[in-house]
Amino acid sequence: MTALARITAQHRDADRVRAEFESPSAIQRADLTYTCDTGKWQDRKWETMRAELDTNAPRVSAPLPAATTVWYLNLFRPVNGYEFLIPLSAAVDG
Repeated sequence: MTALARITAQHRDADRVRAEFESPSAIQRADLTYTCDTGKWQDRKWETMRAELDTNAPRVSAPLPAATTVWYLNLFRPVNGYEFLIPLSAAVDG
């Protein structure tokens, strides 16, 4: 079994988030999932957008939409023809 990616650093600079990571296998893509809502998690409207993936760094980054209350980054790697989700980091603001 291949080990999962792990976060090595996480940063937020005003309206942008980024995370550095280590991964024993190739990462295919990265997404930012976020909400601007408050209240119960299951009642919030969640949005997902493609994040910028730099596999040479290795680093993932994305612009953080205004009024975001919670966000997290995900990495995806191919496994037997399927995409495998690796939750990378999360943050609650405010």
